Amino acid sequence: MFIIIVGLKNSGKTTLGTALSKIFVKRGYSVGAVKGMPHHDFTHELENSDTHRYSEAGADLVLAHSNNGLLNTKTKEEIDNLVDVFQECDVVICEGLNLPGATASLVCLERGEDISKVWKVRGDFIEPLAFSGKVAKTMKVLLGKPVYDPLDDMEMDALADLLIQFRH
Repeated sequence: MFIIIVGLKNSGKTTLGTALSKIFVKRGYSVGAVKGMPHHDFTHELENSDTHRYSEAGADLVLAHSNNGLLNTKTKEEIDNLVDVFQECDVVICEGLNLPGATASLVCLERGEDISKVWKVRGDFIEPLAFSGKVAKTMKVLLGKPVYDPLDDMEMDALADLLIQFRH
């Protein structure tokens, strides 16, 4: 299952991605994560960085995609083919990247009205299955789709269930 998470800066993308990683790992799935970092020259993983948060959440494989290309954050090895690397993972969470063959798309928002900015910046991804992020504090439904709070374990369990159902 390939899950795309998109949204504007500081909307809750990494919080959502790491919350889902923890749940899928707890359920026995192998998880891979790739963090899109288009404005950074990534050379190594820093403690408390977004990629480090994915490692701490239990992801088996964490890649950073930056101006320098793709880097395995655990082995520091450069990666040529993104899709091939993740073949061993049951769940792949792609934050800020549009991965070919994606199963589902999740959009993180700070406020509901930010959706038009996301469409403008990231209009190339598949229709979202659900919304999440800071917007979950004020909305439970947006454009007819559910909004999940990434800080609420029960809501994250429900979102994981939805993703699994959607995949089948």
